[in-house]
Amino acid sequence: METTNNRAKLQILNVSPQHSLTTPTVDNMPRGLPTLLSNEAYTTLLRHDPHNWRIRKHIAAINAIELFRRQFDPSAELKPSHSSVPLRLVILCDHYNRNFLIKPTDSKLSSILIWRLFYRHMNVNKSDFTTTSHKAIYIQQRHPTFEEVSPSKFLRRKPTCQQQIGEDYHTIKNNTTILHPINESLMYIAENLHHRMHGSVAAKEVISHGMLFDALLISNEIISPPTLNHHPSLFTKNGITVAYTNNDHIQKLDNILVCGLNRLHHDLTTHLVNGSLCDVTRNNGKVVKSLPSQTSRLRFGFGRVQKQASNKVNWKVHPWQYNGSDMPTIKYQPFTQLPISLKKQLVCVFESAHIFAESHYNQPFCNELRTEIFSKRMNRMLGYPNAKFHFEYIDIVLSLNTKLLKHIDGKNDHREGYNLCVVYSYYHIINKLEYKVSIIMCTRNDVGVAFDRMLGEVECTK
Repeated sequence: METTNNRAKLQILNVSPQHSLTTPTVDNMPRGLPTLLSNEAYTTLLRHDPHNWRIRKHIAAINAIELFRRQFDPSAELKPSHSSVPLRLVILCDHYNRNFLIKPTDSKLSSILIWRLFYRHMNVNKSDFTTTSHKAIYIQQRHPTFEEVSPSKFLRRKPTCQQQIGEDYHTIKNNTTILHPINESLMYIAENLHHRMHGSVAAKEVISHGMLFDALLISNEIISPPTLNHHPSLFTKNGITVAYTNNDHIQKLDNILVCGLNRLHHDLTTHLVNGSLCDVTRNNGKVVKSLPSQTSRLRFGFGRVQKQASNKVNWKVHPWQYNGSDMPTIKYQPFTQLPISLKKQLVCVFESAHIFAESHYNQPFCNELRTEIFSKRMNRMLGYPNAKFHFEYIDIVLSLNTKLLKHIDGKNDHREGYNLCVVYSYYHIINKLEYKVSIIMCTRNDVGVAFDRMLGEVECTK
């Protein structure tokens, strides 16, 4: 598998050196034997020894510089420094060193040298450096290892890099980016987020990152809202289905809610801004340093199996047993303490998300016994025993001017029929501050473990 992947990566190196030498960027750069050759030196070496290591290094450097130049956007970077190499150039140099300059006589590219050559000759108006808001999320699939023979066998490996593409680029099999403009609401369903890496990225970086993915021959898909109302507003790529505002499913949800989605957006955002505890664990840095930031969460559903240490402590979860076995506790008070009108609105969203999962996922929540024991019990604890949704955990996140670093949802379940997550997300402005709210509805691995253990105990008693 790895050999095939490396062979594919070499395809981008079949670029005519003569054509590359005529690019404006390279023509204006100083040349020297260590890295870049003059036209005369290149022609002389090519005539006598076309496989000379200097020619190979020259070609690799030309490719790295040209690819970096095409995607270089200083407004999306930190202020360039003569001594600090942009991560994208580091990745490109490493890519050519790994996959092209592999002969024993080859000399490797130095990213700092390539950067300094580029830095001396770039023409940038330094007053244009600005930061951007993150209006896109990405979901990535990595290459499997030998022991990971199927999606259900993928290990929960945390990312080694916190950015969309970084030092871990050689492990990425494909990338899917979902654009989320401020004027759009969206609902999406994604599979296997227990091992698929995901996070947020600035919308204006999507194109430049896409060019880098193309250069590295990493499959890349971009999902964006339709430009015209009559165009499709439902998209499916790489196991991810996204519905935007004009989609019939979201329009139906808008019609079901009292006063529509606008009322829900206002009520929920206001409650999260004023009434929820801030979560410092998700404050991973500001998008705009000069503006305030905030992250608040409202979470309820199944946790892990645990026992109350003391009756004197006011425990905020519900411990319970089934057939004498301890089951994962249920956290329900954050929901039951909400205003009645907001609870009704949220239940409509949960039920709509369940229908969305049934429409775009093969047999979701397929075990009726698991549903009866866990999902319906949680719904009763939430005060809505007749609610028609089978999610096992719900996390509502409000964020203001924050970054979502690359991560996995390691507590989500991996079992077939339960390895899914549905998200409804929107933006809402209060007092000129732009808040993003995401309602994340998923299943729990702790529930799957407890259910399997319970079935095993039943079999042993037969």
